[in-house]
Amino acid sequence: MCNLPHHFSGKLTIPLLVLLAIVLIAVVVVLPSYADPNFTWDRAVYWDMRYPSAWAGGGEAIRDALEYVGYEILDAEQLKAWMDARISDGMPSVVVFCQDIAPDTVVESSSSACTLRRYLDAGGKIVWYADIPMYYQGHVDGTRTNYGVNGSIDILGFNAAGAPWDSEDEVALTADGRNWGLTETWRSERPTLTCRF
Repeated sequence: MCNLPHHFSGKLTIPLLVLLAIVLIAVVVVLPSYADPNFTWDRAVYWDMRYPSAWAGGGEAIRDALEYVGYEILDAEQLKAWMDARISDGMPSVVVFCQDIAPDTVVESSSSACTLRRYLDAGGKIVWYADIPMYYQGHVDGTRTNYGVNGSIDILGFNAAGAPWDSEDEVALTADGRNWGLTETWRSERPTLTCRF
């Protein structure tokens, strides 16, 4: 049995355990293996209780589990500094968003010039497991700006929820997903269309 840290908060329900398992598998398989045994990833988790979240809820269970396996917890200001550093140094990195509203420190505007997009363009990886990416911009006072689906179009360059909503359609794995090691599909509330890729 795995002994989680004493500060592990939240009640572990079956849906939460399933979500936790999916996120942990995604984080492990999203990182390709390299022949160099000294190769390392800079692994981080975004979580800041001052900022809002949507479908992901508080995100504490996933935050705590990832911290337990060595991920660094970053608040909104630390996330900005961390992304700027990864843009500058090009170090292989991944950040898991435990809150599904990006903070205004890295999504300064609904634009591909924002820090988050520049981080992705520099080779950074993001694991986003809840509501539509970039649907909202979060603010330190707990409020949010609604970008709608245009947020993902403007920031990421594609409609991250372009398929029919609330259909619970089974996702189709892309060749990249299979290469990363994904083998199981799941049902999605807000899928993107594979033909876009």
